Amino acid sequence: MLESLQSVAIKLEPHIKYVVAELTAPGGETATIVRSYFNCKLHRHMMEQLEREVERKFGADAGIVLRCLGGGHLSASTSSKLILVHGTSDAYGSEPDRKSTVARIAAAHPDFRVREGS
Repeated sequence: MLESLQSVAIKLEPHIKYVVAELTAPGGETATIVRSYFNCKLHRHMMEQLEREVERKFGADAGIVLRCLGGGHLSASTSSKLILVHGTSDAYGSEPDRKSTVARIAAAHPDFRVREGS
């Protein structure tokens, strides 16, 4: 069920926030996903947008539980093909495994170098 969700959907902008969330379906299936949205100024707003995305995809009564693992900032340069993953969400803190986030983004964007920044 959850495998039908894109694991990484980020906007390649010079500076944008992102969240990492764990989704759990009623049968116990889990998925960890990374999201950023243009229209969200706060990490909390990104989680609200993600809730709407999940409801549109699976229905409001699907019983999928979302839990934010943390978040931070992305700095992407399309000219140098580089994505920096850095910073911390004021609301949720940093995800517990930033290296995993970097690896997820790198797998989703193989034409870019992705690294952890400061």
